[in-house]
Amino acid sequence: LIGVYGLKNRVDIVGEVTEERLNMLYAAARVAVIINNERGFGMPAMEAAANGCTFVIPSECGVARYFLDTKDGFYFTYGDKGQLAGHLRRLLNDERLAYEMGKHAWQTVRDRYSWRQHVQTVLAKVQAKHRK
Repeated sequence: LIGVYGLKNRVDIVGEVTEERLNMLYAAARVAVIINNERGFGMPAMEAAANGCTFVIPSECGVARYFLDTKDGFYFTYGDKGQLAGHLRRLLNDERLAYEMGKHAWQTVRDRYSWRQHVQTVLAKVQAKHRK
């Protein structure tokens, strides 16, 4: 699809990167794309969102249940190249949309799934247990 849609100058495919570099790449990207039928959680979408980057993922990814389709990112049916291409076209042609979706995804992670939020949730449960 990169060649078909003339994106060679706009897309970099990289190998293994450090976590620091990965965070920088997500923060600078317009969209993160996961095109494999990942039956697992789909951590790359969560990492992208934590860095303010929207994403396009197969709806089958486990992480899909933690975000809102069309609000945080776009979901597509695995194997549906037309649907995938449509989402990518929309985000590449509308920088503002990509920004707003990335911002919403970041807020979702910050408010619900950050380490800070996780600690607060665990602490509240422990305190509630001790009150009983």
